[in-house]
Amino acid sequence: MFESGDFGAGIIDGNSCVAGLLAVAGRDRHRENLCRVRVVESVCNVVEIRLADADDRGGDPSDALRDAVCEAAGALRMSWRQIRAFTDTGFELDRLPLTAIRFSCGMLDWSHVTVMTSVLGYASDETIKAIESDAVAAAARFNAPSLRKKLWRLWMTHNPDEAAVARALSARAGREVSVRQEGDGTAILHAQLTDLEGAEADALIEEIAGTVCKSDPRSLRQLRVDGLLALLHSEEVLECHCDRGEQCPVFGITDAPPPRRGHLVQILVDVQTLLGLTSSPAVLADGTPLDADLARLVAKDTQWQALLTELVTVLTSSGVAVPGGGDIRRPAALLSNSTVGQPLSEHLIGRGRVRRGGIVPRAFPRTFGPARSEISESVRAKFSAELLATIENDPTLAAGMFPDGHGGLTCPPPGALTYKPSTETAARVRMSHRTCTFEHCDVSSTKCELDHIVPFDHNNPERGGWTIETNLHPVCTRHHQAKTSRSWTVALLQGCAILWTSRSGYRRISLPDPGGLGLPRARRRGKRGSEPEPDPVTVTWWEKNQSPGTQPPTTKDLRDAATDVARARIQNLRRRFREHGAVVRLRERAEPPPF
Repeated sequence: MFESGDFGAGIIDGNSCVAGLLAVAGRDRHRENLCRVRVVESVCNVVEIRLADADDRGGDPSDALRDAVCEAAGALRMSWRQIRAFTDTGFELDRLPLTAIRFSCGMLDWSHVTVMTSVLGYASDETIKAIESDAVAAAARFNAPSLRKKLWRLWMTHNPDEAAVARALSARAGREVSVRQEGDGTAILHAQLTDLEGAEADALIEEIAGTVCKSDPRSLRQLRVDGLLALLHSEEVLECHCDRGEQCPVFGITDAPPPRRGHLVQILVDVQTLLGLTSSPAVLADGTPLDADLARLVAKDTQWQALLTELVTVLTSSGVAVPGGGDIRRPAALLSNSTVGQPLSEHLIGRGRVRRGGIVPRAFPRTFGPARSEISESVRAKFSAELLATIENDPTLAAGMFPDGHGGLTCPPPGALTYKPSTETAARVRMSHRTCTFEHCDVSSTKCELDHIVPFDHNNPERGGWTIETNLHPVCTRHHQAKTSRSWTVALLQGCAILWTSRSGYRRISLPDPGGLGLPRARRRGKRGSEPEPDPVTVTWWEKNQSPGTQPPTTKDLRDAATDVARARIQNLRRRFREHGAVVRLRERAEPPPF
């Protein structure tokens, strides 16, 4: 591709070449945005002309709009839905002046603009005036899916009643399930659910995908597909495809599946909201906001775990509060024109035990207590810009606060010299960032790997980066591989910010954003009940009714069973053999030692 342009010829420094090409791509992306602005403007003008003609003739505006959209679709060789997206977005921009200006200047991508208009298009003028500035600042920090969640959180914080009505209307109108055949042997199943329904569906699929052993040859993606189909068939476990037979840890689980347990969905909610004192929105582990009343309703029948947090003030003249570290002095350049004393994040101090649900107090009227304000996106953007400018003037700061990976400590604390972090350390790290720390990556931290910022030295753990909170961050597999291959480097900066630096010199900053504490990929199922301990002396059913050496039916026999009666008979034989095996193992343990 592009054989006519030998971009790398005669260039010694490949990184400089890459940096130049990316600069050109950024310029062209800006031009692409400007071209999209002109296309949207032209299509909207066409619609307005047709509507004006219809008004002059006394025609039907709906017919005029339909004809104008079809006319534009035919001329531009685009679908009707694409043209309608142009018109809907263009007309909604009249109510979003800051968004329209940034879009007209080519500073906002089309994907971000459509998210802004689709979410805020139903908000009141007063709400738009209050949150649009932060919304525009957030568009520079988040990708489109994450921006949508952030906009809802801003709206629910400012006016929870108005946001609740809009979300209810969206949920009623948007819930659907459809299947589209792709023609290449695959099909796409699309389901649009409410936030809680989606989180529960994901937990169900993840749970059933974890009912096979680790030797199953299928990938996690394939297991999730098989798990979804199993759930549609009212099955609760998957049949393991390993070739270990009786040695498989889940041997026979498909014959007698245990009863379904409650599902695990993590919701983070302030105690003030839980007590009905404020109306701050709750959030799922990936940042999806939930209405405060809905969170209180769910809390009545669930398990709770108290999380004690504190705000981290990163812009002070004295220093920076860093979890796990001390008072870190900041360069003077960061203090110029900065928002002194503005807390940018919060970190976990401690966790309580998991407790059973209790009575949730009666909520006060919404007017009693305002929602807790989130950290302004404008402040975040300003802090990131100041931090990048400071590093540009003094590149040595890009090495981070703790280049040795020891967090400012002289002696390794317990667990620091072990590669795998403890449960408590992992929980703190996952809570510090809601998603992967790479900018615009929206993979939830609960599904990320925990990466050592300064690599762990397996040969000499004390010399390498330690397994401590200040040397760990959540990162998805793709960006973890990019760091491992040295395409990008990572450093911890002031205020627990994470700096990513590319091989060609590009720098991106990810600021802390508290999220969930992480859930296990597969949950262990409880025992089916208190069954009596088998008696090793009694002759088993298998010994009475089967010849010595007889093997049980295989899973293939079970799959190939022609009738339900045959399947039930095979399941019964496999169950009898499992009971026989348990008794045999008890007899072996009861035998005296061979001496």
